[in-house]
Amino acid sequence: MLIVDSDTTYIPKGSVERLIKADKDVVCAHAFMRGEGFPPAIIKKKPGIEARADEVFLASDADYVWPQQGLQKVWLAPYQMMLIKTSVLKKLERPVKLSERVAKAGIEAACVPRFPYHMSTGNDWPFCQRLEDEGIELWCDTDLEVDHRHVNKRTFQLYKQLAVELKTQHVKLDTM
Repeated sequence: MLIVDSDTTYIPKGSVERLIKADKDVVCAHAFMRGEGFPPAIIKKKPGIEARADEVFLASDADYVWPQQGLQKVWLAPYQMMLIKTSVLKKLERPVKLSERVAKAGIEAACVPRFPYHMSTGNDWPFCQRLEDEGIELWCDTDLEVDHRHVNKRTFQLYKQLAVELKTQHVKLDTM
């Protein structure tokens, strides 16, 4: 499954193929936290630290992962552009808590994967914590950088362009 968050405003051409080529269960592109001058949104946990992403943790528990360092195993990453093998989703069993309405309609009717939501971190960091709990490694291609901004009209044009690129290149993500 390919996740591209709604506030991703720039994706380099060939990004999907690059993530597929990394051949990791879960791999993402590098991004900075939203806004100019903010630190990387990709984080490694310092050795020996027992912090959890679905709880409050100290900034001193984590190290930022800066771009241009190749493929890196990381602790936390945003959904800016993340590729997850279907085998991982199956291993996580039912990674979403379905509302009664969605459960009645069937999972096929749900259009956006929703993982446990945390008020200060959204739903991506708790998902990363779930990966760690299940022993699934999260990787980041720090040489592949996407832009993390507020949603705007250009964002939706970008998604349309990405969908056309995937369709013309016949990329089958569901067979991974």
